[in-house]
Amino acid sequence: MDTDDVAGPDGPLWAELLDAKRYEPRTLSARDLPTDKGVYIWVREGLPVYAGRAKGANGLRDRLSAHLAKGPDLSRSTFRSWVAVTILGVSRPVTRQRPSVMTDLQIQRVNDWVAGCRLGWITRPTSPQVIQFEHDLLDAWKPPLNR
Repeated sequence: MDTDDVAGPDGPLWAELLDAKRYEPRTLSARDLPTDKGVYIWVREGLPVYAGRAKGANGLRDRLSAHLAKGPDLSRSTFRSWVAVTILGVSRPVTRQRPSVMTDLQIQRVNDWVAGCRLGWITRPTSPQVIQFEHDLLDAWKPPLNR
């Protein structure tokens, strides 16, 4: 994905999220992830490529664990699914099939692309705050993999 011609994020919500500490995906395990509710970003080549929210019982840990998975099932991660669509040219329904119809080579390409990203997040105390933050964030600017 070429991010050079994509307009960048702007505004205080994006500034707050972009100021969050970023991690290399390969250095994270589920126990490293907070169980708090929050909003997260995936950044590649300095530009956010995807933003999402985690508002369930185990918050960021559950949601980000799905995105950090390396197995063939892309259906549980919207982020990994859109990565496959973007870099492999497959359709979204193909990436969402269970059991997966993706080849080992295709999955490896998705995993390699994700490994080239950085992940950051911020937490919020309540689900409504998470939902509102993500809504306002994506209203201000939508990353290329948020479709």
